[in-house]
Amino acid sequence: MTSTYAELYGPQDPTILTSQNTHRSESIIRGTINEDETLRVNQLTSNIFWTFRIDDPNRVRLHPRVLDLLYDMGFYHFARCGAMVIDAHLITALVERWRPETHTFHFPIGEATVTLQDVAIIWGLYIDGQPLAIDEHNYMDDEWSWYCVEYLGFAPLDTDWKGKTRIKMSAISSHLLDIEISDDTEQETVEQYARGCVLLMLGSYMIPDSSRSHVSLLYLQAIENIAVAGTYSWGSAVLVCLYRELCNAAESEKNHCWILVVTSRLRR
Repeated sequence: MTSTYAELYGPQDPTILTSQNTHRSESIIRGTINEDETLRVNQLTSNIFWTFRIDDPNRVRLHPRVLDLLYDMGFYHFARCGAMVIDAHLITALVERWRPETHTFHFPIGEATVTLQDVAIIWGLYIDGQPLAIDEHNYMDDEWSWYCVEYLGFAPLDTDWKGKTRIKMSAISSHLLDIEISDDTEQETVEQYARGCVLLMLGSYMIPDSSRSHVSLLYLQAIENIAVAGTYSWGSAVLVCLYRELCNAAESEKNHCWILVVTSRLRR
């Protein structure tokens, strides 16, 4: 049986797949795997954005003016996808097949991977345009609060911060729930609302971090200007983060994975 697992999971050419000794699949080959090795997938706040929906009367419906801005920024189709149930067992099985050396899944029937086309089709994200490059501003604490007021329309509480640049997604969500967008709402407020929605999308699903509850304000730089936001290749950024997390999760000592939502969506 050990030889069978070695044939299924082990490399035929160890000079190409050189990281087998530290790969998660090695414990399967050696017969030392246990139930505790199922990956913990970030899903604590993964549904926070879906408090806001386009066509669900039981949830907060996004106003057409907000949807227009989401479309301009390239996130409209993502907003239509709806919440999902993340299958940690499926993701664990995929990670066990992921090889960092080739950035592909190694299945018995051959190799496969997630491509930019998959990201574009599944999420409707732009895959053409400028690369997403973020500069880390050296703002003081009060300057970051001003930054939130300027572009999100509210100042987070001291307890909402994690470090200098990350704030609770629940603080953004609570702020948005207190605002009712109408045909007469000032354009600045509508734009701030739309930016808040995008940050929830990024922090909940697309580029979440290990906190499972906060999102970096550094992403806000890319959506300060609504028109410019739509020129970035958001799909490329999401795919890069997906590859990075797949590679990290494939290491034998890791027991968690933060961003594998594109992979989990492939089962549909």
